[in-house]
Amino acid sequence: MKNDLYYKINDSLVISDEQDHYLAWDSKEGWKIEVTKQLLAIIQAYAIATTKAAVFQQLHDKYGVTEEFFEDVHAYLIEQGLVQVYQAEASKETTNKNGMFQTSIVPMDQCLDGDWCDLAFIGMPYDLNVTYKPGTRFAPGYLRRVSGSLFQYNGTSLQGMYDPITNQQVLEGIRMVDCGDVNAVAFEKNGKQFDALKEIIQAFSKKNIFPVTIGGDHSISLPCIQGLSMNHSAFGVIQFDAHSDFGLNKMEKWREAVHHGNFMDAVMDLDQVEHVVQIGIRQLTNQPLTHDKVTQFPGNHACNKKEELLTALRDDIPYYVTIDVDVLDPSVMPATGTPLPGGLLYRELRDLLELITKRTHIIGLDIVEFLPQEKEIDGVIVSEMILNVISNVMEWENEHFTESTNAFTNS
Repeated sequence: MKNDLYYKINDSLVISDEQDHYLAWDSKEGWKIEVTKQLLAIIQAYAIATTKAAVFQQLHDKYGVTEEFFEDVHAYLIEQGLVQVYQAEASKETTNKNGMFQTSIVPMDQCLDGDWCDLAFIGMPYDLNVTYKPGTRFAPGYLRRVSGSLFQYNGTSLQGMYDPITNQQVLEGIRMVDCGDVNAVAFEKNGKQFDALKEIIQAFSKKNIFPVTIGGDHSISLPCIQGLSMNHSAFGVIQFDAHSDFGLNKMEKWREAVHHGNFMDAVMDLDQVEHVVQIGIRQLTNQPLTHDKVTQFPGNHACNKKEELLTALRDDIPYYVTIDVDVLDPSVMPATGTPLPGGLLYRELRDLLELITKRTHIIGLDIVEFLPQEKEIDGVIVSEMILNVISNVMEWENEHFTESTNAFTNS
């Protein structure tokens, strides 16, 4: 297959869900064509300008399509105007590599227009709810800048990256974008920007786009979890943190009361959140705090009780993961506003994240409480945490993909 031409979905194409089928409509030319769910999945591979060979490799690896079948479908897509030919220089639109891991910055409406991506980053530069040292609002922009030194995403080849430790290619065929930040001239405390983030996460979840939110202080997890609760009737939360962030307070007026040290009270008030697993807690309190929904592994107990941790995780619900970087020991991660000694070492945290994300259905992730310092190594550590989680989650998704590969050859 030649690689000198690039192909991309027709820019004026709009896809609508008609319940029993999908309708592709060219908003400029006016023509309409009915497409099956299987054909739509193939069209999605052309979301970002890419080569024919790269598309075939992705579809072959994911669905087992043959080269002969792909040639026929590719020709059909071009003939029907669903996919257009781009010269290599036309693919310059994909060189906007200012997002996490040098992903392209894509406007929210484009990300949500159709089912064209697997994972999206969103920044929440908000730290009005800190109780000690502010500055985490700078984390999203900082991490975008330093994460590229760890991994440079290629949206054209979708080749992912080779991990010499595991001796395998990871994130291969995964389509990632960065939707920028939830912005405001001046943020309101627990205000409309929280509502915006909730709606964004809800929209991502509805489209089966895995959301990765970068805070910001830990209270930003609340709108993320609220957004998921609009699509999931039951799920759990796995919280990596030095602090439990709850005090058995009722949150009828959460907009007035919530801050980064008590947001879990509001989370546990949600009926859809049926289970909370807290790992790394070591905050000193006047008395023990317990809750019917909470299973806690304080300090580094989870490192020595991995089977007990896996047993605690329910297999009938998915889980959302929130990581407060202060779960790490300050000797590893000093770049946080509320450090506590006695935390996890990086290898311990990575092992626990790998254990959980390879065995459990994860429906979202946030990283919070990172306070950028002059040294970039702290940002690289946080970036690698994100990279490890998303690679494991996408691997789990691929392994548990339920669509039959035979459906493509029968369409």
